[in-house]
Amino acid sequence: MKIIGRNNREIRTLDEYKEYAPPERDYQWAPEHSAMEFAKKVLANKLLEELSLSYPDIILESAYPEQLTYFDSYGGPRHHDLACVGYIDGEKTAVCFEAKATETFGSTTVQQELARAEAKLRNNENTHIPERISGLCKLLWKSEITSDIKKIQYQLLHAAAGSISFAKEIKANKCVFVVYQLETDKTTNSICQEHFESLSKFVSLFGKQLVPQIPCFIGNIENIDFTILYLQTRKI
Repeated sequence: MKIIGRNNREIRTLDEYKEYAPPERDYQWAPEHSAMEFAKKVLANKLLEELSLSYPDIILESAYPEQLTYFDSYGGPRHHDLACVGYIDGEKTAVCFEAKATETFGSTTVQQELARAEAKLRNNENTHIPERISGLCKLLWKSEITSDIKKIQYQLLHAAAGSISFAKEIKANKCVFVVYQLETDKTTNSICQEHFESLSKFVSLFGKQLVPQIPCFIGNIENIDFTILYLQTRKI
């Protein structure tokens, strides 16, 4: 698998990873943090080995760390920890990763994001968060914003939409969004369980049940077969 960073530079070492695909914030590049520990796994070509347990015939051709994907005109892009071009069952597939160690799925739920937006609007500040969230609900569920959706972590809506958008960019018919839970020396069992439960709540809104390590087919969204996979693994 070829790892490609900024300016189309190929990445082969941890130093090159930091230089050509740095995390959003400098403090994130540290031992026990997902950014560095995930980079080590990518460079060691462990992803293919681990994904093969769920997809025996998977092929990963190229990987783009810290890939940005725009999916609407209302705000910033989805920031993938890694976006890969691959093949599953011989079909071109986008495989997008959200790596976690101790970090949460963002700091806000959909309801909290909407409340922040309402406060801004009362202060005559511009915000397009309500329009963005409404658009995400229509994309994912063909629904308006419901009380159940309001309880979900906002980052998960953003991640799903960004993954589907990346699949469109590379002209793939399949997309797998992988939550890659890293067990580090600072990751507790309760943290892993919290992350799994947050993702499970999201998956349940599609009428599905999430099982660790087993691909959960969500459905066809804008002609993309969309699947979610929770993968828990130990750091190198």
